[in-house]
Amino acid sequence: MATKYIHFTEQQKEQARQTDIAEMLRSQGETLRRSGSEYEWRDGSEKVTVRGNLWFHQYEEVGGDAIDFVAKYYNRSPREAAMQIADEFGIIYDSSVRSPPKPVRREKSPMQILEETK
Repeated sequence: MATKYIHFTEQQKEQARQTDIAEMLRSQGETLRRSGSEYEWRDGSEKVTVRGNLWFHQYEEVGGDAIDFVAKYYNRSPREAAMQIADEFGIIYDSSVRSPPKPVRREKSPMQILEETK
C-alpha cells in the first residue's frame, strides 16, 4: 500500500512541535499528576515528565518535543505524528502536494567508466 505524501511547511512543523503535551494527553482522557511546574504521566509503571511541549522519560533517559512524544508513545513515524497533532489541534496542512519525483539514476556505460579512468 502506497503512503500518501502530506506537505508540511516549516511553520506547520514548528506548530506541531510546540503543542502542549499535557493538554494533548488530557484531551485523550489521560490522567496527569501535577509536580511543581511539571506534570507526570505514567507509561505503565514508568514515569514520564511533561513540561509544555517537552517530555522526558525518567527510566530510559530520553525525551523530546510533541512530535517525538506522539511518535514514541503512539507508535507513529515523525510524519504520522505531525499529522495526528495537526488533525487534533487544527493545524492546516496541504494534502494536495505530491512528493517530489526521485531523480533517475543512470548506470554508467563501460565506455564512460573507461574514459573516467584515463
